[in-house]
Amino acid sequence: MENILHLALSGLVGILGTIFQAVFLSVIVHELGHLFFGLRTGYKFLSFRVASWVWHKEDGIIKFARSKSVVAGQCLMTPPEDVNNFKFVWYNLGGGLFNFAFALVWLLALIPTGPSGYLRVFIFIGFIINLYMAIINLLPVIVAGLPVDGRNIYTALKSEEARRGFHTMLHVNSEMAKGKRYSDFNRSLFALDAGADINNYFVAWLVMLDASRLQDLGEYEKSFLRYSSLSLDKLPGAYRNAIMLNQLYYHTVYRQDLVEAAAIFNDKKINIIVTQSKTIDYSWVIAAYEYFGLRNKQKALKTLARAKKAAEVHPNRGERLVIKDELARVESLINAADMI
Repeated sequence: MENILHLALSGLVGILGTIFQAVFLSVIVHELGHLFFGLRTGYKFLSFRVASWVWHKEDGIIKFARSKSVVAGQCLMTPPEDVNNFKFVWYNLGGGLFNFAFALVWLLALIPTGPSGYLRVFIFIGFIINLYMAIINLLPVIVAGLPVDGRNIYTALKSEEARRGFHTMLHVNSEMAKGKRYSDFNRSLFALDAGADINNYFVAWLVMLDASRLQDLGEYEKSFLRYSSLSLDKLPGAYRNAIMLNQLYYHTVYRQDLVEAAAIFNDKKINIIVTQSKTIDYSWVIAAYEYFGLRNKQKALKTLARAKKAAEVHPNRGERLVIKDELARVESLINAADMI
């Protein structure tokens, strides 16, 4: 009986390990697809992420860093400057197309004269995972609160304002990688035409970037109002969470309205992020609420220490500056509160 259990456990571990390897390889293939088609349509390399491994361009040099993230893979690129001729379709399709092509290659490898044993199982699982990733990413859907590539194309095609929002999102990220911060951008970059559809998440992103700019300038009330102008129930979950976390920070740190802060914290998804997240994303918000809302100084200081260490190797220079400033602000507030 013991031998049977051992064999069953070994088999399960082997299958799980095979699935993990196949997924890891499929993510690399997907991001290489974005990189290939991006370069072919005028984009420039910015960063390439697989899990916590990141290769990013800084000062003209490609550097390696380890940085935890909620995404399994990501290929970020600098878009062509001409927003009126913004080629985004092939850049987005690239990942899914590469997965589909890779699935076909692996399918051909499964012909009767192909490999046997473990390698055959590995190839079969790889075929299934690549086919799944191709289908999911080429459809105009939202998965786990995040719009996939097909959804980005569908959303950007809806209006010129949406395409400008998509281009601006990539442009701002690229400029921040060079050292700019939100406050360095001119407000006109995020200006919207009257009647713009802010329920389109690329248009909403312009509003969120403007809110980040205002917060970086110290105009916290205006920043809060910009975030509050967006409809949470009409945006993808990832956008909704980002807006609510910024509102949580505002009520915790600036307005110091812990009743409103607690109402946001009690939202199921926000509660999970605040209590379980180990990434640098919104770590300053989490530390602030741990201290002022949950009255847990030890946990807040632990979050700050972990985030400050992670910030030193954050692959985006501009974001690194903003994050370090926010972490220092929260640490200062905690120290000041302890002295009262």
